[in-house]
Amino acid sequence: MSAVNTPTTGIGRLLSENYRYRVPHHQRDYAWSEDQIEQLFDDILGAQCEDQKEYFLGLMVFIPGEKKNGFEVLDILDGQQRLVTTTIIIASIRHWLLEHGKESDSAKVQEDFIGIREYGESETEPRMLLNVNNNEIFYDYVVSEKPLDEIELAANKVNRYNPNYNLLKAIIFCRKKITEIAKVGGLEPGVLRRHFLISSNMSEIMLRSSNSSFRVSPTHIPSSKLSMQGAWT
Repeated sequence: MSAVNTPTTGIGRLLSENYRYRVPHHQRDYAWSEDQIEQLFDDILGAQCEDQKEYFLGLMVFIPGEKKNGFEVLDILDGQQRLVTTTIIIASIRHWLLEHGKESDSAKVQEDFIGIREYGESETEPRMLLNVNNNEIFYDYVVSEKPLDEIELAANKVNRYNPNYNLLKAIIFCRKKITEIAKVGGLEPGVLRRHFLISSNMSEIMLRSSNSSFRVSPTHIPSSKLSMQGAWT
C-alpha cells in the first residue's frame, strides 16, 4: 500500500470538479438532526470569531466508480452526512440569492455546486445522488428550487420514522439559518461573504491495495476564509 500527498483544495472545489458523488444504496439514510447542523454552523462561525487558522471538518472517504456522461462517479464511503449537509447549505444560499434579486449569482451557484442542465435539456443532472430512500426528496427540494412553504408542506406529511423526515427538516432548518445569518448584516449583498464560508483545505491521500482504491480526505476549514467567496475556490 502506498500513500501520495496531493495539493490541498476547498470543499467548494471538491463539489465543483468533474466528479459526481453517490451515496451507495447500502448506506444509511440522511440522519443529521437540527442540533447537529446548528453545531456545524456554530463551530464554523466560532472558529472565525476566535481567529482560528483551521477548523477540522472531518475525514471523507470515496471509492472511484464508473464514468457517467464524462464525469467520474465517486461512491461516498464516509462523510455522507457532512457532504450532503454542505450541499443543502449551498442550496439555501442559492435560494437566498435568488430571493434577493441575485439571479445570475444564484444560477452560478446552482451550476457550479448543485446540478447542471445541459443546453436543450429540461432536467438538471445533480452533482450528488443519495440512496434510494432519499434521492427523490433531495432532487425535488435541494437540486431543484422550491419555495419554503412547499417544503414545509412536504415535511408535515411525514412522521419522524419516515426515511426523509431528517432530510426535510434539515432543508427547512438551513433555509431559515441562512436567512438569519443574512439578517445580522441587514441583508446586504456581501453579508454571506462576510459571515459564512463553504470552504476547506483538503489534504487528499490515495490508498491503494490489490482490491480497492480509496481517497481518504482530511478536510479542514480555514477560518481566515470564512466567506462565501472563499467557498468557491
